[in-house]
Amino acid sequence: MPVQTQLLVEAELKPDRLQFFLKQHPKLDTETVVRAAELDPTPRANYTGWILRQISKGDIKLGEDDSKVSEVLSKFDKYRNRRGWTGSKNVLEYGTYGDLAELVDKFEGGTEVEGDKSGIRAILVDAPSAEQNPYNDEWERDTKWCVKASLGAYEEYAPFVYFKKDGKPYALYSLKTGDCMDVYDRPIEVDRKHFAPFEDKIAKDAKLAYRYARDAVKGRWPEAEAAIAKDAKWAYFYAKDVVKGRWPEGEAAIAKDAEWAYFYAIYVVKGRWPEGEAAIAEDAEWAHMYASYVVKGRWPEGEAAIAEDAGLAYRYAKNS
Repeated sequence: MPVQTQLLVEAELKPDRLQFFLKQHPKLDTETVVRAAELDPTPRANYTGWILRQISKGDIKLGEDDSKVSEVLSKFDKYRNRRGWTGSKNVLEYGTYGDLAELVDKFEGGTEVEGDKSGIRAILVDAPSAEQNPYNDEWERDTKWCVKASLGAYEEYAPFVYFKKDGKPYALYSLKTGDCMDVYDRPIEVDRKHFAPFEDKIAKDAKLAYRYARDAVKGRWPEAEAAIAKDAKWAYFYAKDVVKGRWPEGEAAIAKDAEWAYFYAIYVVKGRWPEGEAAIAEDAEWAHMYASYVVKGRWPEGEAAIAEDAGLAYRYAKNS
């Protein structure tokens, strides 16, 4: 059986419906459409169009969010025609997964989201796994976060700053990714003052400090720059995304790493960067990239390294 036919059979998705969805979402492939249909609890794929729209917007991530999406759509399909349902019966009128999940929870008498940020308590959650997280039970019960033990995405986002309001979950900030989400897994902003007890810890980790500067401080963060400046990768990103220009304090580390020296030259310096050329010249891949996209011609300093790689040497000779 051809792979595409097998996928259609497994998802119970008719070929004409598949073509309709592919036409509506030209940037998505057949496998994505079929996987979305598998999350739809209805036999006629009534909610697949909404799932695909949320995937296209980045609101839903296949694999990571499968369980919670399937669960909330099953409940929506069950409740939408019942007395007391106050929301729209048309799933397409819900702009985000969180909007739909919030209404389903309210109908079940679940968690209400408070808009006022006053009285928030922040907790650092640095447990090595969801099973060892002392707050997992309340996350399972009161939130839609994908980092719950039952959904298995904990390690991708930990550690966290966990915010509670009036004793209930309010928001979760991933120190690894910089994402801050409300209990319905929608982006939310929490005032920086609530992070104050943990800034010393964050400032010592180059990666966490860069993301915190970008997403929470929203600008340069002097207290963390010493740590960031020692790490070539995060010094580069700090210069590009936070300083938005050359950052002398981080250039010593960047100049020693061929990859990040190349990126610093092309995206920050926007031209040749002599300070980083010694490291770049010793790496065939990045010397070839530097010659092609920065020097834009022959670059004798990097030719010895390039010559050691047959494929790169061929492309270099052909294009120089």
